[in-house]
Amino acid sequence: MQSILKIIFYFVVFNLNYHLAFSQNFDEYYGKAVNSFDNDKFQEAIQFSSKAIQYKNEVSNNYKLADVYVLRAISKYNLNQTEKAIDDLKEAQSIKPEYAKSSYLLAKVYAESKQLNLAQTEINKAIHIKPDEISYLILKCKILNRMSDFASEIELWTYIISIDANNDEAYRYRGSAYNLSKQYNEAIQDLSKAISIKHNDIASYFDRGLCYAHLKKYDLALADINKAVEIDSTQAFVAYNNIAYFIKFEQEDWDGAIEYFTKAIELEPKFAYGYSNRAYAKYKKGLIKDAFKDIRKSIELDPSNSYAYKNYALFYIKENNIKDACTHLNKAKQLGYSAIYDSEVDDLLKQHCK
Repeated sequence: MQSILKIIFYFVVFNLNYHLAFSQNFDEYYGKAVNSFDNDKFQEAIQFSSKAIQYKNEVSNNYKLADVYVLRAISKYNLNQTEKAIDDLKEAQSIKPEYAKSSYLLAKVYAESKQLNLAQTEINKAIHIKPDEISYLILKCKILNRMSDFASEIELWTYIISIDANNDEAYRYRGSAYNLSKQYNEAIQDLSKAISIKHNDIASYFDRGLCYAHLKKYDLALADINKAVEIDSTQAFVAYNNIAYFIKFEQEDWDGAIEYFTKAIELEPKFAYGYSNRAYAKYKKGLIKDAFKDIRKSIELDPSNSYAYKNYALFYIKENNIKDACTHLNKAKQLGYSAIYDSEVDDLLKQHCK
C-alpha cells in the first residue's frame, strides 16, 4: 500500500499549477515535507506538513492547502496511523470538495481498512466528479469484488473495456469475477484475452487453469498452472496448492492432494492455507489426529483464516463434539467465510447450532 499511495501523491503534486504565489513560510515547510516524504521519512513529513499547516491562513490556493493535508495523511497511513490519516483526508475534502483525488485516496484507505461501505461512498464521490477516470473506476470494481457484488463488478469492467479495449487488467479482473460467479466459459474467454494482451500474465494463467479444472478439463488446467510456474518459479507453491485443491480434490484423490499440499508447504513453510487444505485432505482420509495438527498450525500462522476454522468445525462434527464445532463455525462466520467462499458455514450453523 505504501508505494501505491506514494505514486498517487506524486500524481497529485506534480500536476498542480506551481506558478501561483504562496506564503514563504508555508512554501518552505511544504517543500521540506515533500522532500522528507520522497525519502520515506514519514515522521519528518508529518512534522513539516504540520508546520506548513500553521501558516494555512496565508495560502490563497486551496488545492495547495488540500495537498499538504493529503501528504500528511499518506505519511500517517504509512506509519499505521489510519484514523489520523482519514481525518486529514476529510479535512482536504472540506477545503476543496471538488478535489476528486482526496475522495479517491480516502476510498483506498477505507478499502484497505475493510470499511467497504465507506470506501464505496467515497469512490462514488470521486467518480461523480470525474466519471471516466479509469483509476477511479478500477478501484470501484475492486471494492465491489470485496463486497462480493460480482454482477455489478462485471458490469463496470465491461464499461471500462468499452473505454479502453486493450486494458489487460480489465479483462483479467472481469474474468476473475466471472470465475467467482461460476461462469467459467465467460471467464476463460476474458482471461485468454488478457493473456493475448500481456503474454506473461501469471495471474490470468492461474485463474484460467482453475476455470478449466472446474470444467473438469484437467489437462488444460495443468498446462496453464505449469505455464504460470514457468513464468515465475517462486510461485510453485501456489501451483502445487492449486493442483491439489482444484484437481486432486475434484478427483477425490486424497493421497495425491496430500502429496501436492506437502510440496507446497515444503516450498513455503508459512503458507497457512497449505496446512488448512492438507488438513481437509487428511480429514477425508480419516486421519483426524493429523488433520487437527495441521489445522492448528494453519491458525497459528494466520488467525484470520476463516477456511481453517470451518475445517476445524468439520473435524469436531466428525467427533460429535457439537459445542466446539459451533464455536468454530461462528468464528468462521465472524471472519467473513460466507462472503469469501460460499454458504457452507451458514448451512452448518443452521443444521448443528440451533
